[in-house]
Amino acid sequence: AEPSPPPIETTAHSKEETNNKGISVEGIIKPYGKIINRIATHKLVTSDNKVYLLRGNKQALDALNYHRVRIMGKIIDAPRERYPVIEVKILIALG
Repeated sequence: AEPSPPPIETTAHSKEETNNKGISVEGIIKPYGKIINRIATHKLVTSDNKVYLLRGNKQALDALNYHRVRIMGKIIDAPRERYPVIEVKILIALG
C-alpha cells in the first residue's frame, strides 16, 4: 500500500491555497529593500503576517505597492532567502 500524503495545514484566515500548479496568496505588496543581486523586488505580507518574496514584473509590482492584492504563481527554490519566493504569474488588485 502506498503511504498517504502528509496532511496540509490550513488556517481559517490565511486565504492561501497551494497545489502542484502553484500558489495563490492574498496580502499587501511592499518594496523589498535595495539589495544588489536580490532574487525578489517586492514582498507580500498576508493578514496573518506571513511574508513571501515576489519575483515578477517590477513596474506592475511597483504600481501596486501598499495595495491589497491576490498573487498567483509558483514557489521557486531560493535557499539563501529567509522567506519563500513566489514567481508571479498573475497579479490582481483587490482595492
